[in-house]
Amino acid sequence: MAAVMSGCAMSPQDADKALVKAAFESSTPFEELYHQLTTPATGELLCDQVYRSAIYPERGEFRVYYGIQSGGLAHTIALVHSVVYGFRSDNGTRIEIRNAQEPAFGTQRVPALTNFIETGRCE
Repeated sequence: MAAVMSGCAMSPQDADKALVKAAFESSTPFEELYHQLTTPATGELLCDQVYRSAIYPERGEFRVYYGIQSGGLAHTIALVHSVVYGFRSDNGTRIEIRNAQEPAFGTQRVPALTNFIETGRCE
């Protein structure tokens, strides 16, 4: 069973259960947006900390989890703070962003990820 401490999701499954904080349509093609999100080079931790990602072309869906692996040699845990879902659409990609750290200390993550998707800048 996954636990939540201090507003940080402890696993990708916890982030999947978080409420959708942003939903919008991007004109960027599905595969291109997945590549942009999984190979960021912004220099900003908010957008560069890809913990895990998966693309399902046959379903027209991808998920990109943001967070870190924490701990030592004996025990490590995942600290996932956000997940971006992408769904192929006629006009590009439909986006959902879930923020698992709000309200503790994650309020700037959704605007930063939204801006990164829309403009390529993580601000």
